[in-house]
Amino acid sequence: MTNWSFLPTTFTKTFIGLKVRRPPIVFGRLLAVLILLLSSNVNAAVNDVSPTGSTSRNIQFSNLSTEVGFSSEFVHDVVQDGRGFMWIATQSGLNRYDGYDVRVYENGANDPTSISHNFVWTLHIDTDGGLWLGTERGINRYDPITDSFVREPWANLSLSNFRIRKIIQDSQGIFWIGTLGSGLLRVDPVNGEMTRFSNDPTDPTSLPNDHVLGLVFDRRGELWVGTDGGGIARFDATVGNFVTYRSEPDNPLTLSDDRVRSVYADSKGNIWVGTNSAGLNLFDPGTGRFTRYVSDSSKPNSLPGGQVLAIFEDTFGTLWIGTEAGLAEWRPKLDAFVRYQSETTNRNSLVNNRVNAITQDASGVLWVATHGGLSTWNYFSDTFTYYSTRSGDLMEDVVTSVAESSNGTLWVGTYGGGLSSIDPLTGRVVHYRHNASEPGSLPDDQVMSVLVDRQDRIWVGMRTGGLARMTPSSGKFERFVHEPDRA
Repeated sequence: MTNWSFLPTTFTKTFIGLKVRRPPIVFGRLLAVLILLLSSNVNAAVNDVSPTGSTSRNIQFSNLSTEVGFSSEFVHDVVQDGRGFMWIATQSGLNRYDGYDVRVYENGANDPTSISHNFVWTLHIDTDGGLWLGTERGINRYDPITDSFVREPWANLSLSNFRIRKIIQDSQGIFWIGTLGSGLLRVDPVNGEMTRFSNDPTDPTSLPNDHVLGLVFDRRGELWVGTDGGGIARFDATVGNFVTYRSEPDNPLTLSDDRVRSVYADSKGNIWVGTNSAGLNLFDPGTGRFTRYVSDSSKPNSLPGGQVLAIFEDTFGTLWIGTEAGLAEWRPKLDAFVRYQSETTNRNSLVNNRVNAITQDASGVLWVATHGGLSTWNYFSDTFTYYSTRSGDLMEDVVTSVAESSNGTLWVGTYGGGLSSIDPLTGRVVHYRHNASEPGSLPDDQVMSVLVDRQDRIWVGMRTGGLARMTPSSGKFERFVHEPDRA
């Protein structure tokens, strides 16, 4: 197995973007070429939807599941850490994906440094960039130095008997932890001091239900708690109690369902509430009123399903809704949704309709966690053309660099596969490899960088072969090496 640890993390752990003037290209599993040359306003395109619910954009997803090494196709959460790794919570352990390989972390019966339970519900990146996971048996913290887990992060506090469903932190770094059946926990990470909030049937200002499935801080710093059966509650930190909002059957301006599955605060100050069976609610804190959005099979512009499991606002302000019946994109100007669902005859559709979580990585790629694996979508480009070793177009899938000539030719450097040129219009690929019997060949197949100068000459930096320059018309490389004894 080749060791890629010396490669920059940008190449092996994240998608790489490139400004091009040709159709988008994606190389292997590592390189997603982002089309940044947009001729029209992105926000205008986002709100372009027909009365039937169709959209001018043809979103095509790239899907990842057990075939790439995931331990389970049932994905409950996904986050990206500061090093570029994608962490995937599943029903059969925790998975780490670097864009190429999958590392699986599972519970070891006799290993106290393994995760405490294989059923991982939720993930959280703390204010210091550390990874935390909530399981069926407590909360774990990942130690990147030892590549292991700390099951009891706080020395004087044990959470191993708690079924963790949600982990967030406030602006002071305090942890707020939602549990199934044990209420809401507040933990000070400095001293491990815990305060537990639970339901008291005789106190209307207590936590309305002990099943806490949703937690979010709004832009004013107030905590909102979604419960499975008690509606939604706002925590009043000044007095330490809760203000609860419940469903009233005869009042359409109230919450549509007291069984809350997800809560989200958008950039405009609105609170979105996903319910178990009655769709999505938009809460206006100023008026105290809810606007209901339900699923209606006769209306293609409505939500695809009534169970709202995930809500997420991307960096462009687009709100995405995950339901048990597909993904929806909210079009506020039209007060409508666009649906994206799994299609058995379309391998570029959503991998599975049950959407459990949604996030966006540092390069702008949207990640959708489902009960069938992960679906990813590049916001800038709805269609993909793949060049990889599998298709026979590249000699190596580890793409380290890419540059563009004035005529649009793309020059692709790979680690171990040499240099390749690709004409995006015709699809023609030419490989340049090291050949010991040819002095004018590429000096080394381990290409680390590629540059096209103003004369369209190709400069190639290699791991052990020094620097080489090539004029495309000749196809011959001139090598420049370090000579210590030369003045």
